[in-house]
Amino acid sequence: MVARADARFWQRTLLLQLGCDLAQGYGIARPMPGDNLPAWATSWVSESDWLGVPFLDGRTA
Repeated sequence: MVARADARFWQRTLLLQLGCDLAQGYGIARPMPGDNLPAWATSWVSESDWLGVPFLDGRTA
């Protein structure tokens, strides 16, 4: 499952807890030319509120 990442904090947390560890959308990055993607991907850092969220199956984001 892939979630839209411009959701509210509680929605992102719930999606992580349900095991959705893939997201896309403005909450991560605005649309960009494909040539910019490699540089963006190497410099992107997850929002701190996404780190350490426990999944319902015991894993951690």
